[in-house]
Amino acid sequence: MVIIILGIVAVVAAPRFFDVKTDARIAALRGMEGAINTALPLARAKCELDAVCNVRAAADNSGSTRICLKQNCVATEFIRTHYGYPNASAAGIDRVLEDHNYTVTGSGTQRNFRPEGVATNNNNCRIRYVRAAAANVPPEVTIFTSGC
Repeated sequence: MVIIILGIVAVVAAPRFFDVKTDARIAALRGMEGAINTALPLARAKCELDAVCNVRAAADNSGSTRICLKQNCVATEFIRTHYGYPNASAAGIDRVLEDHNYTVTGSGTQRNFRPEGVATNNNNCRIRYVRAAAANVPPEVTIFTSGC
């Protein structure tokens, strides 16, 4: 009788215990989503307070579309902006999130962040960052977890 009960418990509980990878990936994505959503208003405020940064400028290579979130920045630490928010590039949002263990893909208008171990063609376990479309329109941050 005890063996039967243990067998039933194992059948019901085991899948829950073995599915921790999915839970870990989703938690990692939620953490990254929180980091991005926290960084966006900070970057925007920095651009608005910075006399050089122009919140109405699209991304270009001039000094008017970059900010420094540190005390003193060297050239490789400036963050490129697009309408006052981090651009969707290695020199934009990637620098805001510099300490991450994610696979990063995309260029131009969007970046995709996937937790380590997720294939780059898996579009259902990622965060998609789409740069600001216009002045006073914040970037889109979308999380996809159905394929984690």
